Amino acid sequence: MQDDDFSMSNQSLTKEAKKKIAEELIKSTERYHKMMKILESDAPIEVLCLDKKTEDLLRMHEIFRVYDVLELDLAKVEFLDARSIGQVSSRLNEFVSMF
Repeated sequence: MQDDDFSMSNQSLTKEAKKKIAEELIKSTERYHKMMKILESDAPIEVLCLDKKTEDLLRMHEIFRVYDVLELDLAKVEFLDARSIGQVSSRLNEFVSMF
């Protein structure tokens, strides 16, 4: 009977080990996706294909990378009008949806 107890605990340990491995794999995959999003946002603002005026205004405010734009309150950017804000928002949405 002790052999059966050992066999059952060994099987449950195996199930627990498999579950732990699966959880670690999920966590690792989530970290990978998060890192890829961070890396993709390190792209220069030129990838957004903004018009020259809007791009120049962003540069004037030292916004050079997509992640800078993501953390920016566009309404506070001096001289950026509603049309430009709409363009930046729409291009950011397109950019993010690619990944």
